[in-house]
Amino acid sequence: MRKIFLLFTLCVGFLVSPAAYAGQKDIFITNVFSNPEGSDTGFEYIVLKNTGGEAVFLDGWTLYPDGIGYYTFPSFSLPAGADVVVHLRVAGADSTDTLFFASAGGNMGNSSGSIALFASATRNETTIVDFIQYGKSGETWESTAEEAGLWTRGDFVVVDAEQENYALVRKELLHSKSAWQLEPHVLPNNETQGSNPDAVIESAQKGGGAVYSGPTNTQKIRAYAGDDMSGIAGAVLKFAGVALGFEDDILDSGHIRYLWNFGDGNTREGKKAEHVYRYPGTYIAVVTVVQGEESFSDYLKVVVRENPIVISGIDSSAGWVQISNPSATRVDVSSWMLLAGDDLLFRFPEGTLIAERAKAVFATTSFASAPVALRYPNDVVALIQSFDAPMPASATQGVVVVPSINHVAQKTEATKIKEDTVVLNESAPELPQPTEVNQPMIASLGQADISPTQMLLLSIGGGIFAGSLVFVSHRYWQRTTTV
Repeated sequence: MRKIFLLFTLCVGFLVSPAAYAGQKDIFITNVFSNPEGSDTGFEYIVLKNTGGEAVFLDGWTLYPDGIGYYTFPSFSLPAGADVVVHLRVAGADSTDTLFFASAGGNMGNSSGSIALFASATRNETTIVDFIQYGKSGETWESTAEEAGLWTRGDFVVVDAEQENYALVRKELLHSKSAWQLEPHVLPNNETQGSNPDAVIESAQKGGGAVYSGPTNTQKIRAYAGDDMSGIAGAVLKFAGVALGFEDDILDSGHIRYLWNFGDGNTREGKKAEHVYRYPGTYIAVVTVVQGEESFSDYLKVVVRENPIVISGIDSSAGWVQISNPSATRVDVSSWMLLAGDDLLFRFPEGTLIAERAKAVFATTSFASAPVALRYPNDVVALIQSFDAPMPASATQGVVVVPSINHVAQKTEATKIKEDTVVLNESAPELPQPTEVNQPMIASLGQADISPTQMLLLSIGGGIFAGSLVFVSHRYWQRTTTV
């Protein structure tokens, strides 16, 4: 009986092995799209090709796409000469040439990474089928690929992380970096844009060239991020995305998602979104409109000017500093730092806002008469206030300044931003000149004023007091005349 079982096992192994394993060496990774234009989420993919003459079963194979998890192939057969596209971080229905890894834990690296393919759930030098690493050496599975003779340790394909919408394309069926080239992205052979003559999708207002819009056969939606805008560091900017149909009609459905990437490391979801840029510069904000399996992106440029906040009053012995916002916009100074020389005097808590055309006094301990500086949260100097020159008139309008201290706002070399990316706020709106004050301010905001209610109470009190005086005087006069 044991001999019969052994013979049966050998026969099954002989019959199954050619179909299941003989074609392993015919499967190649041929295309890696890891750096789409704008947002990467839902747009990345990897293409595999069967270069042999027979179909290969990929059931149970695993794909490692640069540290975002392992994709296990379902029951799937890749025909001879055929391609299959594995889409990352997007859901969809698997087909004969398209698979979806929706549960991927992130996006592939733009500047470096590695892709590995295994013919089993067991991953080692005997099951690895193909490998590529880009950007730098030492990526995951490099040593295993070397042991299997699929890669040379230390080799990598050179990429440029700033060069968006480029893909890694295999030009030769060799296991080496020389087989790969970085080329402008084109849709895989089995991905089309239907019969639309404008098959090269362009951003609603910006153009932007060919942008892969995810696994879809017919583009049904487009995105519009809005017009380019400008603002100041610390101020709230408002964004509003629009989903457009084929006829440029506005789509308004509860099933449409709007994903914002503000270009400074922050993201948010919603058709309308607000965002505060902490630092001056030029940013690209991207909105991705998602409806079912379809998605598309558009972008706008955001120029963020320097924060207009100035230091308008200092008393080093009493230990307080007054800052003013001469602009017409409320400004967020969360996490900003106030320093005297190299000593940190004060760090503004999260949620600290300075109202438009307003001033505020911040109390601290006494400090040396050193130049006082305001720094952005990233420690870059925004403003230095010294004690040795009169303050410009534009900075003193509407601001109470201690008479015994003279100081001037001056930009430092460390804060200069390229002229083509930042517009300096050189003409702040003037404020009404207040009445002179000869004493340091104790209140936290502006001068103390008497409200109308207080004035009424004072008037009533004064009337009662005056009436009492008249009454007492009258009684005293009557008594003296009677005597």
